[in-house]
Amino acid sequence: MNIQQTLDGLKKLDIEQCDRSMLVDLKSVTIDKTLPVPERITSFIKQVKNPYLFKVDDTTVKVEFSSGKSLEDSLFSFLLAEKSR
Repeated sequence: MNIQQTLDGLKKLDIEQCDRSMLVDLKSVTIDKTLPVPERITSFIKQVKNPYLFKVDDTTVKVEFSSGKSLEDSLFSFLLAEKSR
């Protein structure tokens, strides 16, 4: 299974059916701003396990994009913005 198929499968998971104890708290994820953007994206995905479904403290978060941008494009934009902060 390639990375795109894996991401597509993760995107389809139902927030109502997820096991909250298995979700990664986004506050535990760290990003090394010295890495090139593709490596930061890879690191983020490895840490969060499911970039579409995670938690922040006690809140479960489901990410969906209505703009038509892909997850990769959205993460790329986010990490570029973080680098400049």
